[in-house]
Amino acid sequence: MLNPATASYSQYIAYEIQGFLKKCIEKAQLDHHYFGTPEEPLIGEVGHVDSSKSNPVSGPFTKEIYIKDVYGKSYRITIEDLKEDV
Repeated sequence: MLNPATASYSQYIAYEIQGFLKKCIEKAQLDHHYFGTPEEPLIGEVGHVDSSKSNPVSGPFTKEIYIKDVYGKSYRITIEDLKEDV
């Protein structure tokens, strides 16, 4: 039986982040006490969840999401399960 305390949820977390980022294309979502919410969205494109750098046997379970801002600059967001708590 799978132990929830030792399972990796990197895939689930990556899809949650990807879904939220897709909402940011339609309307800026930032609600922060220091940064103001942009009038227009800054995220222009959200790619798929890439699992190609994961090692499914021993870990780490690495997921990447590539995004572009509205000006065409590319970014990479990496989700990786850590062996130790930080």
